[in-house]
Amino acid sequence: MDVSIGIDVAKKVHWACAMDRNARVLFSHAVDNDPAAIRALIDRIETQEASSTRIAVDMRGGAASLLCAMLAEAGLPLVHTPGLAVSRVRHGIRGGERKSDPKVASVIA
Repeated sequence: MDVSIGIDVAKKVHWACAMDRNARVLFSHAVDNDPAAIRALIDRIETQEASSTRIAVDMRGGAASLLCAMLAEAGLPLVHTPGLAVSRVRHGIRGGERKSDPKVASVIA
C-alpha cells in the first residue's frame, strides 16, 4: 500500500491527513507543534504498513521548522507543496467549507 500524508502547518497545531492510493483516509488529526506530539505522529507514520510513504507540507521554515527537522531526522521522505498550488486546488473543491485544516491537509496529501 502506498501512503501519502499531507500536513497543513500552523504555529500551534498542525493537521495531518494520511491517504492510501484510492484516497481513502487512513487517519486525519491535529498534531501539536511540540516534540512529543510530532514524535507521536512519526511513530504513527512508521507503523503504517506501507510499501512507500510520501509526506508533503505546505510551508517550509518558521512554524514548520521543528516538524521538518524531526521528519528529516527520522529519515522520512518530505516534499514541499507550495501554498498557491494548495489554494488553487482547494478553490476547485465543491460544496461545504472550502478552508479547513482537515480539508487542506487532504488536498496536500
